[in-house]
Amino acid sequence: MGYEMAGYLIGLVVPDDAEIYKTYSEQVTASVAQYDGEYMVRGGDCEVVEGEWPQKKMVIIRFPTVARAQEWYHSPEYAGPKAIRQKTSMGDLVIVEGA
Repeated sequence: MGYEMAGYLIGLVVPDDAEIYKTYSEQVTASVAQYDGEYMVRGGDCEVVEGEWPQKKMVIIRFPTVARAQEWYHSPEYAGPKAIRQKTSMGDLVIVEGA
């Protein structure tokens, strides 16, 4: 039996409307928990020590596996919050395999 590595969703997001984005933040938490996700980073302060880093909100969510992260992202539970995020912000999201 092989070992499955954790899956991390990493997002860099620039909210256009802080009030509406707050609604997204409130709604997304339950869907993350439902898919066994755990926030590792959620918008904390960031110090750039090398290179350039865009002024964005960062989020890192750890899921037990990449497959579980993908299930969450495409889930009906995340569909509503995702639509709010996509309408009220710009950004980049990736799912990456990690330890």
